[in-house]
Amino acid sequence: MPLGVSLVIAVILTALHNISTKNNVIKNLTLLIFYLHILVVISITLFPIPVQSNLLLSLNRGNIEPNMNFIPFKSIIDIMQNSVSPFVAVKQIAGNILMCAPFGFYAPLLFQQLKSVIRIIISGILFGLCIELSQLIIGVGIGFFYRSLDVDDIILNTIGVILGYAFLTLLKRFDVKNSFYQKVFKS
Repeated sequence: MPLGVSLVIAVILTALHNISTKNNVIKNLTLLIFYLHILVVISITLFPIPVQSNLLLSLNRGNIEPNMNFIPFKSIIDIMQNSVSPFVAVKQIAGNILMCAPFGFYAPLLFQQLKSVIRIIISGILFGLCIELSQLIIGVGIGFFYRSLDVDDIILNTIGVILGYAFLTLLKRFDVKNSFYQKVFKS
């Protein structure tokens, strides 16, 4: 999904949300960034979807079963041990973590229910699980498993959400007057 399309969708979602809630400008901007982040994650994790029949035929040879890992840390260890270079391993692991950090930062700002550590951890697990299940469902739908289903991705995504939440918590400690937070939450 091109960035321009993501931006248009995010603006539309923000406008629709604003119609029903009458948010202030800062909260709308925060909401826009949050929606844009979700769309970028969707773009990174689900697209491109191979739909051309010739491509599917050539890719599908011998790949009728999904590549799944349900053993925690197995893929992470494999990446670290078998990667072409340490940089590639760090990039792959850090990418999964950093991709979800904005969710942990923005979700508690926008949704009162996600202000506790436990709820943000649960939402991080669910966010990662939604990504993995979407990849599986698309794979079943097109008859080719173009992405792997991996519990380690969920773990790394959840770590990213927790780090985003931790960063938000640190910022809040330095924002003594809570001016940023009052602007976001003020409706």
